[in-house]
This record gives sequence, C-alpha cells and structure tokens, in this order.
Amino acid sequence: MKSFKSIRYRQVHLDFHTSEHITGVGRNFDEDQFISCLQSAQVDTINVFAMCHHGWSYFDTKVGKPHPHLETNLLPRMLDACSKNDIEAPIYITVGFNELSAREHPEWVAIAPEGDDPYGPPKSNQRIPVRPDSTVGICCV
Repeated sequence: MKSFKSIRYRQVHLDFHTSEHITGVGRNFDEDQFISCLQSAQVDTINVFAMCHHGWSYFDTKVGKPHPHLETNLLPRMLDACSKNDIEAPIYITVGFNELSAREHPEWVAIAPEGDDPYGPPKSNQRIPVRPDSTVGICCV
C-alpha cells in the first residue's frame, strides 16, 4: 500500500478573487514581507491562486487571460518565495465556469427556469429548491 506524505500542520487559503475593476494587482507585492507574515503566523502551507472565479490568471499565460491590472508575475514570485522558505504552496484554480467565460460564452451558462439574468442577482424573490433528484443545472457566475 502506498504511503502518503503527511499533511502539514498549519495551512491557509489565500482567497484572491479579484475583479477586473481592481487596479494595481500585485504592485506592492514584496516576497520578504509575504514570507515574514507567513512565518510569524507559523503557516507551513498556503494555497495560492493561479486563476480565480472571475476568470483572471495571476501569472503570464498564453492559455488563460492575465488579470488586466496585474502589475507583476505574481504566482511564480509567490511560489519561488515559498519554495525557498520550506512553505508548501498548492495552486488554486477555479474549476468549471467562471465570470469571464460566462461573459465571453453565454451559451455555456445554465439559466434558471425563470430566466434569471446569469450576470447578476435573481430578478425574482423566489429561491429554487435544490433536490437530490433534480435535473436542472444552475450555474452561479
């Protein structure tokens, strides 16, 4: 039986969903300050973002789309800093639909039976009950 590496003690999730309306992304990122903060909190694993649910990537990429206001190649800088300091850094990527894909490909979006706008809050005050046997697919973007 294969043995797995034990899970580190203190892991945090760097929640980094940043809309295209946010400017200066990564402008003031400082590796030393980043690592100092993690070490002072005794963090030994941090989830870092490659792509958020808005659909933007936080590194130079030819496959996805970098955040329009990304001012540094943020993900590799975080990974490098963590690696040099024995901090594990699993990479987070949004799976499935994201806001950018929904805007660029509205045909991919599942819309509620009431026809609610997929790009904003429901137009009605009704909530659709979720049932285990339901065949209706709803994608919130």
